Amino acid sequence: MKKTICIIFVSVFLSLFSVNSTFANNESESTQKGVIEVETDDEEMNQAIRNARASIDEFFRALEDPAAEVESFGMKVLIVNPQTNEGEHIWLSDIKKVDNQIEGSIANQPAYVTHLSLGQRYRFDVVDVSDWAYTKDGQMKGNFTMCAQFKYMQSEEVEYYQQNYGIECN
Repeated sequence: MKKTICIIFVSVFLSLFSVNSTFANNESESTQKGVIEVETDDEEMNQAIRNARASIDEFFRALEDPAAEVESFGMKVLIVNPQTNEGEHIWLSDIKKVDNQIEGSIANQPAYVTHLSLGQRYRFDVVDVSDWAYTKDGQMKGNFTMCAQFKYMQSEEVEYYQQNYGIECN
């Protein structure tokens, strides 16, 4: 039996960026719920997560460089509900390094990880990171998993996010 992992839809995180997110009324059923369910063996998603982890130093360089003209830093983290063992990839904002870990604020209301809530601080290890993103000159950097989520969205949604957030997929 395949396990399903839940990906909190990125529109919640994108709302942290300066572009006004007004597309909610036209989203598909899955994205209206705020969650896209993805099988754990989805190779495109797994490759996106590997790409994010392999390039995480770029995120930290931008985060730690006060001269860089970047903003809206966020990390997507796999969090497991200890009671149900269900995992959910959730965006966190206000990222800081604390000792040998990373800490951020939950940037959207979890659907399955019910022991956490919007705005709560959460500390995690770098191995839990499934994505990262920030904006530079109005262009989104990182956000590797978004392209893997596009196959679950309506074409109008994909076009909207590509045009309004500068998301480019290879």
